Amino acid sequence: MKIAFLGLGNMGAPMARRLLAAGHDVTVWNRSRERADALAAHGATVAATPVEAVRKAEAVLTMLFDDAANEAVLFGPEGVLDALRPGALHVSMSTISVALSERLTAEHARRNQAYVAAPVFGRPNVAEEGRLWIVAAGAEAAINQARPLLEPFSRGLSVIGPEPRQAHAVKLGGNFLISAMIHALGESFVNAEAQGIAPSVFFEAVNSALFQSPFYTAYANVMLNPPAHVGATIALGAKDLRLLREAAASRGTTLSLADNLAEIFAQAQQSGLGGEDWAVGQYRMAQRRAKSSPKSSPNPARFRYDRTMTLKGKIVFVTGASSGIGAATALAFAAEGARLLLAARRMDKLAAVAEAALKRGAEAVHTFSLDVRDRNAVKQAIEKLPMEWAAIDVLVNNAGLSRGLEKLYQGNIDDWDEMIDTNVKGLLYVTRAVAPGMMERGSGHVINLGSVAGEMTYPNGAVYCASKAAERAINDGLREDVLGTPIRVTSVDPGMVETDFSLVRFHGDEERAAKVYKNIKPLTPEDVAETIVWAASRPEHVNIARVVLTPVHQANALLFHRTA
Repeated sequence: MKIAFLGLGNMGAPMARRLLAAGHDVTVWNRSRERADALAAHGATVAATPVEAVRKAEAVLTMLFDDAANEAVLFGPEGVLDALRPGALHVSMSTISVALSERLTAEHARRNQAYVAAPVFGRPNVAEEGRLWIVAAGAEAAINQARPLLEPFSRGLSVIGPEPRQAHAVKLGGNFLISAMIHALGESFVNAEAQGIAPSVFFEAVNSALFQSPFYTAYANVMLNPPAHVGATIALGAKDLRLLREAAASRGTTLSLADNLAEIFAQAQQSGLGGEDWAVGQYRMAQRRAKSSPKSSPNPARFRYDRTMTLKGKIVFVTGASSGIGAATALAFAAEGARLLLAARRMDKLAAVAEAALKRGAEAVHTFSLDVRDRNAVKQAIEKLPMEWAAIDVLVNNAGLSRGLEKLYQGNIDDWDEMIDTNVKGLLYVTRAVAPGMMERGSGHVINLGSVAGEMTYPNGAVYCASKAAERAINDGLREDVLGTPIRVTSVDPGMVETDFSLVRFHGDEERAAKVYKNIKPLTPEDVAETIVWAASRPEHVNIARVVLTPVHQANALLFHRTA
């Protein structure tokens, strides 16, 4: 059987190697090409794109990072689902949301493709040994078709039911049990130490008396003897807890222990442990919490969703999020524990931002391709957002650009159209699509990225300055239109910021772009991002109408002081 394997991380790579060792014809793809190239020596065919990988495949196995990575690869005009032929099989082995699994079920049925959910239990070393345990769900015929593909890297398989979503629900529940076990072990070890008992001695006695569990033994060993190579991380554990709680909420169920663990994971990420091994990180949090005095103990309420002060858990939609100020803004909100809805035209760069945001502490990330100039695409993208992403709390209208620097009577009309379509019409399209939901919910914040160029026109920049003056008028008009409601509207207007702005303006002329920043220290994207987050985090009765920020050596759009 011709197999495509997409996603070669710590788990995917050893699984693909075992398929190759079993004699299967495997084409591989990974966002980081070097991981795919490493499998060529084992007999794999390396594809440049996911679509190329699946075009001739009879079956595709996906082991991608999260919902955002799956959606970026599977859906859209260059998505795998449209490239996969009718009758082909998709086996989803990632830990994804129940909601995404339901969507995949419907999309595959519409295309007459078979779909099996088959998430795995086991760490990377278990995958290397071919001893993963798989939970599968789907139509009986599809599962039977998938079995020979799963056997090379598994020691067993549990069939859960006919609905693929059920397998992903079991996987999330199993990971919850692992988190609960690690948490109990961690606090037990902390208590044993406080009593003068070595944790290893405590564990040997208790496991021998009560559990006789190799599973407990494996995780206790990781906690007490941290491995050189990190397995699953705290960020992944936080993601899985969130998906579990979302699945429970969709069925009207509350899981109090999961809620408490989610707060601890949020604290761990805010403490810089997001990239730490899952078991090791939880143990370190138990140690830290145990050492906190009552006065300095974290207040659990601080980590709950507080609409007046905190950004944790808020859905923040950032346009143009693939680079520059947009990417920096995404990472700044990630550090606050927000849920990020990121859109851009360059999906390869956006995927990297999404991955970095999760490591920085974002509660979740959902990405999609969007050209804000396309009115219908904007409307459809917002209307088709998954239910759990529809209630946008903060909109950051960041997408924008400048093209050319010529006198008006010499200007390139195509450049003018691109600036007006992006900076003005794109801003209007996105705001028009998002703001009604904010009005309906009685809550929301629209933050527009303006410029000092909107306050003062400079020579050869008439059209760009006009587009930013229009942003200023739109921002102020919207603020007047929502007066009497809780909706907040802010314009953040930076001066010179060192990004790809000038490179884009000069159509890739690096030498000309570099001269813009010569002999002056400009703002950084992070400077602007911090300001945006600051405005968003004010108490809900406070509206920052406009913030103007410039480098120390810039007075306005015209006056600069450059050092010799």
